[in-house]
Amino acid sequence: MAAGGVESGENEDIDAWLRASSKNQYGDPPDTAYLGGSPLFNESTAVLVDRYVYLKEKFPDSPWSHSRSQTIPRSDEEMSKSRFPAHWGEPPKMQTMDLRTLPGDYGMGSSTLANWIQGNMEKDKTNQSADMD
Repeated sequence: MAAGGVESGENEDIDAWLRASSKNQYGDPPDTAYLGGSPLFNESTAVLVDRYVYLKEKFPDSPWSHSRSQTIPRSDEEMSKSRFPAHWGEPPKMQTMDLRTLPGDYGMGSSTLANWIQGNMEKDKTNQSADMD
């Protein structure tokens, strides 16, 4: 078990559950606004809480574990497939240590990864427009 009571590998389950439930990264409706910009920072105590620890406390019944038990284990071939289109190539190996929402509904990741995704999406859009001409 990792620090804060989040089990190893549980982060991916939590993120998958959030996407499937159409919730934002904090488990709320996507259009939720937060005083101070994030529910992770307590301004009165100046303490920043890990997002996964926050979600475990917010959802003590761990609804993501229920969905995990209902899924069929993936084959090695399925697990080796990238979550990005193959023609984009490999994502950048060196990435910044920040966390943000990725474009194209790809979940959470670094700004380096976000820029790589955005650039590839723009290339795809340009190529698609050129193919229609």
